[in-house]
Amino acid sequence: MRIRGLGRFRNALRQIRGRIAPGPTILIYHRVNDVSADPQLLSVTPAHFEEHLEVLSKFYRVLPLNDLAAAALNGTVPRNAVAITFDDGYANNYDYAWPLLKKYSIPATIFVTTGYVSSHREFFCDELERVMLRTGRLPKILKLNIAEEHYVWQLYRSHNRQRDLRNDSWTVRDAGHPTPAHKAYRDLHCILRNRSYEIQEQVIHDLRTVVGDSGSARRTHRALSWEQIRTLAVDGLVDIGAHTVNHVFLSSLDKEAQRKEIIGSIETIEANTHKKVTSFAYPYGTQDSYDAHSRAIVIGAGCLNASSNFQARISAETDPFQLPRLIVRDCSGDSFHHYLRRNAL
Repeated sequence: MRIRGLGRFRNALRQIRGRIAPGPTILIYHRVNDVSADPQLLSVTPAHFEEHLEVLSKFYRVLPLNDLAAAALNGTVPRNAVAITFDDGYANNYDYAWPLLKKYSIPATIFVTTGYVSSHREFFCDELERVMLRTGRLPKILKLNIAEEHYVWQLYRSHNRQRDLRNDSWTVRDAGHPTPAHKAYRDLHCILRNRSYEIQEQVIHDLRTVVGDSGSARRTHRALSWEQIRTLAVDGLVDIGAHTVNHVFLSSLDKEAQRKEIIGSIETIEANTHKKVTSFAYPYGTQDSYDAHSRAIVIGAGCLNASSNFQARISAETDPFQLPRLIVRDCSGDSFHHYLRRNAL
């Protein structure tokens, strides 16, 4: 016997479930530490990260990335499934995130940019921020030659650090600029973001020369060491994935240069951990930052999946080599829970 209205009831129930139980979601973190300024919004405090883990433990099923990707491909992933990933490979993933992951028995994947491991350098965007916004030695007029183009900025930046502390809350989400140096920083980031590693390094070198910066990484921004990575790899809770050698905009490179970046990072991790690399993350992760060559090289390297950095629904139709992810900013546990409910598709 057919019950009238049953179809409408089932549709309504599906909608309610969709609001209560979000679809499977892959989260992106970068740094887990306390910093005074974070213009790129890459840091989550350890206290807030622990609140996030409490929420995930209570309301979600946190799976290893490989398990979630495989289940999605088979159409068997639970709607409330979550995987945690970290991009770049900051040392504070070892110092602060890993102990908390162990406390809650929650797995995660750390995508490592191998060219920075065990170095005294900061990642490009961090070094640009340090040189442009954390020094009082900028010239009044900054002149740079970038890829045979000449750029000029007038910088009347204050040398009063106490007064400049009011600008530490500024981020790239803000429309305005508290000082000309902040605008120059934003401009340079946009100009250099998809340039080659060599051009980025030359500009950073020129800037360090202008301001007399030593180039040494701040403790809050340094990369993992190989010793730390090996410790994480044998622990079993954390999987180490690859993130290129130099964190480059892959689509700006030819196929051979892409191969060196992708295969080079995978082989270096495998040589240092004696474990097979099964996951890769495209630097920047936007759909214009990698191309068909990038995807094919990752597949050819034997990886099981590759992660991007755009939001979309994860389902059986999802390309396992373009996994969408949801970026996490610094916020309380309650705000994080609301954020997941609102954005998980």
